[in-house]
Amino acid sequence: KNIATVLGQILAMFFLFFVLAFREKVLKIDLRRFKFQGGIVRDIYAVGFPSIVMQSIGSLMTVGMNAILIRFTETAVAFFGVYFKLQSFVFMPVFGLNQGVMPVIGYNYGARQRHRVTSAVKVGCSIAVCICCTACGFIFISSGSTLFRIRFLL
Repeated sequence: KNIATVLGQILAMFFLFFVLAFREKVLKIDLRRFKFQGGIVRDIYAVGFPSIVMQSIGSLMTVGMNAILIRFTETAVAFFGVYFKLQSFVFMPVFGLNQGVMPVIGYNYGARQRHRVTSAVKVGCSIAVCICCTACGFIFISSGSTLFRIRFLL
């Protein structure tokens, strides 16, 4: 069933090993001079731990929902998967907007331009709300809402 995915991952792994082993490298890594420093690892995890927790919570929630839904029918699990795919069409542009606005906020914060920081936050939030409202409107209209039919068909 998932053999294509596994084979693709294995082929990609061998390709990468080939590239790393036999191609000329721009950056040369010498493991003989590598020295493990616990403080650096601790600092890396201190910064990355909140992201690890957030990713884990999302994954655990999905596993939990699938465990609950499989008790009803496999169709419920499939519907939940489709819902997540459709949800990503709405949230991915918002996440992209977030990734674009954060540097603008950071640069202006560093330059002590508070009015620009507030302006960037307001514009970013406004665009995000517009994206979400547009998506909700499409869902509302496409669901064949009775309110929409009565109001606009009279």
